[in-house]
This record gives sequence, structure tokens and C-alpha cells, in this order.
Amino acid sequence: MTCPWCHGSGYTPRALAHCVGPDPFRGPAETVHRAGRCAHCRGSGTYESALDPTLDRTHDDDPPPAP
Repeated sequence: MTCPWCHGSGYTPRALAHCVGPDPFRGPAETVHRAGRCAHCRGSGTYESALDPTLDRTHDDDPPPAP
């Protein structure tokens, strides 16, 4: 299945902003656009939910509750 987040390219756009000075929320900011590896398919372009690191799997290893 083609990754729905990166549309099969393996990369997603990232926008980074940098503000000069001690206050990071005060402008003007310089913005840089870069391509980053897709976090959902890990850059392969093919989505498999078993390999998706963004899914919460903390409850998969928990034993069932005692009756």
C-alpha cells in the first residue's frame, strides 16, 4: 500500500523557523523548507502498520487483566 502521508515518495516537507535573539516567539523569523524522511513509512514509500513508529503500541505487550 502506498503511504498516504508521503504519497509514495518517502519524504515529507518540513518547515523550520529561526528567530534571532533571546525570545524565540518574536519575529521576524527566517523560514527554511526542507524534505525529511517520512515518519510513517520510514522513507520506503510503502506503508505497513506493523512498521509505523508513530502508532502507540504500549498496550500490545500488557497481559490481560486478572478476573
